[in-house]
Amino acid sequence: LRNLLGDEASVPRVFAKGRYLGGAEEVSELNETGKLGKMLSMARMERGVGRLACGGCGGARFVPCLECGGSRKVVATGDKKEICGKCNENGLIHCPTCL
Repeated sequence: LRNLLGDEASVPRVFAKGRYLGGAEEVSELNETGKLGKMLSMARMERGVGRLACGGCGGARFVPCLECGGSRKVVATGDKKEICGKCNENGLIHCPTCL
């Protein structure tokens, strides 16, 4: 992002249904003034999704791997060394509660 926008770029950049809301500071200010809720309502964003959506993952849809604990640890099987094959490159699996 900084390569594209230069040193002025701050992360995160927040978008709602394709509309740019601002960086972290701008979104925080919108929230404090009560404008963020109005903007999200006008964009017809779903409510209740997020940390309250799922008891397993909190709406993130992924959880740390149940086999390796998210560490992607190397397992030695004989002469071969293998990383955990059950999770993605970040050590996460799809939430079993959401499925």
